[in-house]
Amino acid sequence: MRAVLLSFFTLFILSANAQYWIGPKLGYHYSTHDYQDINYEKDYKIKDNHNFEVGVVVTYTASEKYAVHGELFFEKIGNRVKNKDEENFFVSSESSFNYLVFPILLRVSMGHNPVHWYLNGGPKISYWVGGEGVFQYGDDNSFNLDGIEKVDYKVAFTKSDAQGIDNGVYFINEANRVQYSLTVGGGFYLDLANGARAMFDFRYNWGHSNMGFNVDLESNDGRIILVGNEGNIPESGYRENYEYTHNTISLSVAYMFEYNTDFKRKGSSTSSESKATKKSTKKKRG
Repeated sequence: MRAVLLSFFTLFILSANAQYWIGPKLGYHYSTHDYQDINYEKDYKIKDNHNFEVGVVVTYTASEKYAVHGELFFEKIGNRVKNKDEENFFVSSESSFNYLVFPILLRVSMGHNPVHWYLNGGPKISYWVGGEGVFQYGDDNSFNLDGIEKVDYKVAFTKSDAQGIDNGVYFINEANRVQYSLTVGGGFYLDLANGARAMFDFRYNWGHSNMGFNVDLESNDGRIILVGNEGNIPESGYRENYEYTHNTISLSVAYMFEYNTDFKRKGSSTSSESKATKKSTKKKRG
């Protein structure tokens, strides 16, 4: 994987006649959660999530047909888990996780001006930055929430970070913070009158990395510790599970500007030659 990333970066940086398209993007995605333990979904309701992503895109065009497309964006993915047996006890955990995401896609384009269609695919690397959520539990009464306890929490990956949070905290000792997925999709871009491009993209992201690995939660050395203002949350019967992956369907739009290194190089060369000519003329006149 490192070799592939290095190759792409080298291609981006060292191309002498490279043509780039750069600009901001804004997107929406629908995510589902694939749990390794099939019995977990028998005990809990897992709610799918709708959320957003925002960042920048860069497309390197090697030719009219082939290109390499890279992005760096912020992505928020949520997950809500609620027990199915609410008659005796109510438990729910609603989380919102933040990621920095870097997909690298090989692109094949079709069509002609002003509309170009394309297909692309490649790896997607997500770095888990943090998150927050709310944990609720108590005697179930759907029409009276007086018996429901509520604790807001933030995600921490080290004990020192966990101790620095005054309110509730999820301490995830062995979180899988670097996550991989495979991305496939397509879309089209329009050549605009002002020389820019508008890109409309559709993708499916197939997650390959679990959020983490479950351990004995009864021990203080467990991977997940939920701490409130007055200490640990009492026994609620809730079984947290981080052995799952995210699968997302995303739609996004980007507004891109052209940057041509060949034109810049020629412009610099022409400018230098012009300055040299002016100096030579002045000497002859002197």
